[in-house]
Amino acid sequence: MGAGSSVSSRAKHGPSSAAAKFQLESIRHSVLDKEKDFDYQQNQFEETTNAKIKELQSKNAELSEKLLFAEQELAIKKDNLEKEKNRSLALMFSELPLSLLSGQSSTLSGDNASFSKTFSSVTIALCDIVGFSSLVSDLSPHEVINLVDHIHAIIDDAFSDKRIFIMERSSDSCLAVCGISKGEDEIEKAVSQQLSARHDARTPVSLTDSCYETGDEAFDGHENVYHHAKPNSSDLRRSMLTAKRVVNASQSAALLAVGALQLMSMSLQVKIPSKPDFHLQLRIALHSGDCLGGIVGLQTAEGSQQVPKYKLFGVTIKEAQSLCASSLALQIRVSKSCRDLLQKCGGFHFERCPDQVSWQRKTLTESYWLLSKDGLPLQMPTLDDALSLSVYDNI
Repeated sequence: MGAGSSVSSRAKHGPSSAAAKFQLESIRHSVLDKEKDFDYQQNQFEETTNAKIKELQSKNAELSEKLLFAEQELAIKKDNLEKEKNRSLALMFSELPLSLLSGQSSTLSGDNASFSKTFSSVTIALCDIVGFSSLVSDLSPHEVINLVDHIHAIIDDAFSDKRIFIMERSSDSCLAVCGISKGEDEIEKAVSQQLSARHDARTPVSLTDSCYETGDEAFDGHENVYHHAKPNSSDLRRSMLTAKRVVNASQSAALLAVGALQLMSMSLQVKIPSKPDFHLQLRIALHSGDCLGGIVGLQTAEGSQQVPKYKLFGVTIKEAQSLCASSLALQIRVSKSCRDLLQKCGGFHFERCPDQVSWQRKTLTESYWLLSKDGLPLQMPTLDDALSLSVYDNI
């Protein structure tokens, strides 16, 4: 009875146990397949993600490279634009020192404050031709053009020094200036450099007579200009600044005076074929003092044909104009202030001329004729070729 029941029990539970095992095996295989599929998908995801990351990194590097190239290209274009602006400035104000224009192109929009400056101890040369209007009225257009061209050529030759700037010119006149290329900032910097380089404290007590020939070396290279002392540093700086300004002013006056003498000598070369006895009736005035300069015409209405110009203003310009207007043909008239500067350089010869009424018409001003300079052999026109005083009333 017991054996039969056990057999029937095994028969009863055998098939269900096998089915359970098969089901478990199926589930296990399904889980393994899903794990493999998950691992595959995970690997695919990682590969895709890594590929996208590499692609993004590559694009980022490419964009960074393009950005760097664009920045470099922009910097080059900006530099070229600045050069073009400076070139435009150079064309517009071609006869000005570059120190006045450097880095100032952005101010052409209308604010000329950075261009405006006060210049101390500059020398002005004013030249004009007596009786020019009546002269050209008797000439043909071709002769007039040749005459004006020749006059401009000798002016350029006489004032060819790079420290002399021709500010204004017309057919029969010009205004030249010397002393605006080196301002107070440059003088202060030069003095500071000299102070820091000096081992011995020395004070300038006198200037040599060779400041024109030696240029800046008249301040730096002559030992007799100084004596040993132990001055206060601020007093030393003020003394050196004053001496440096005096040397620069004297040198500027000497450069223009030599140019004026050369221009007067060159005037003998100007000839008119139809007038064999013609002599160019040139007169020149030299005056030294302070003035201010700036660009006028930046606020001109749009569409106007007026070109901005750099102009000089002040009492010094008025005095030079008055000095020239009252001068005589074939003469170089020099104011007392200019003559005092020229005497510091030495070698110039003068002759006292009649006092003239100042441009304010309040006082008489002292002036001189500049005759010659030592070491500068020039053929000068004689007063016999000058217009008579009676002719001036009809001009």
